[in-house]
Amino acid sequence: MSKIKEMAKSKSNQAPNQAGKKPNRKNLGPRPLGILGGGQLARMMALQAHKLGIPVAIYCASKDEPAAQVAGDWQLGSLGDERALRKFLEHCSVVTFESEFMDAARLARLSTEIGTKVYPSPSLMGALQDRLTQKMLLERHKLPTAHFHNVKDEQAARIAFNHFGGQVVFKKRRFGYDGYGTFVVRNEKELTRFLPHVATEENGFICEEFVPFKREVAVIATRSQDGSSIRYPFVETFQENSRCLWVRGPLAANEKLAKLGREIDRFLRDIDYVGTIGIELFETKNGYIVNELAPRVHNSGHYTQDAMTLDQFSAHIQAVS
Repeated sequence: MSKIKEMAKSKSNQAPNQAGKKPNRKNLGPRPLGILGGGQLARMMALQAHKLGIPVAIYCASKDEPAAQVAGDWQLGSLGDERALRKFLEHCSVVTFESEFMDAARLARLSTEIGTKVYPSPSLMGALQDRLTQKMLLERHKLPTAHFHNVKDEQAARIAFNHFGGQVVFKKRRFGYDGYGTFVVRNEKELTRFLPHVATEENGFICEEFVPFKREVAVIATRSQDGSSIRYPFVETFQENSRCLWVRGPLAANEKLAKLGREIDRFLRDIDYVGTIGIELFETKNGYIVNELAPRVHNSGHYTQDAMTLDQFSAHIQAVS
């Protein structure tokens, strides 16, 4: 997408700060936009690409996966198969993905060797897929987040537990999502039950201070290759069994949210992010803090398919194309 110009308005007259237009096809040429992964998020992206007139190729492990069922151009392969990945990148003009949990270093190397861009960039994918480096990135760019310690062994876990007053949240550094790999520890007994996980988790944990919050909040943002961007309304989310059960919004405007929105825009600009990102937040008595970032389309943004004139999947496809 060469530039985002028009305002994308919701049905309730709430709107992101900017929105999208028809993609710049010269970047795509005759080759398709590639999507790594064949799940529901890839399927939703593929369906919106069809509506935009953008050819799509899907890379996944089975022809029965949801995205493969809606794309005539499909390549069989696993994310660990370098030869198949290379062939796929050579086939595509630009590539995106539905999940950040892949070998970012390998993808970066293949992208450089072949000359096919991957968005969001593999270097950012690598930083954001690890909760430790993600938290360090947030701190470096001065986005508010919970205090944390790196946990490599049981001794470090005990030190962090005591430092934060005996009420903490341990999170697997890698491959954690929808509550998987997250352990809330509020006393010594729960700490004792948790500690065996430290010895068996090769990627380690981070330990965060326990944050009492009023409610969970989320926002979706999309930034294009040319630097134009949109930010959807802040919404309240409700989790049940570590899954997002419902989303309600837009939240009433206030100065704290406005300030946070500007900080998010600056953050995405400073790291040169391209694509859609899901940002999960806690509303506390002192304001808002970032809980986690998801460098992809996100379940808290599914409502945009019905509530907005430009949904998160169309925005992402246009931003990376």
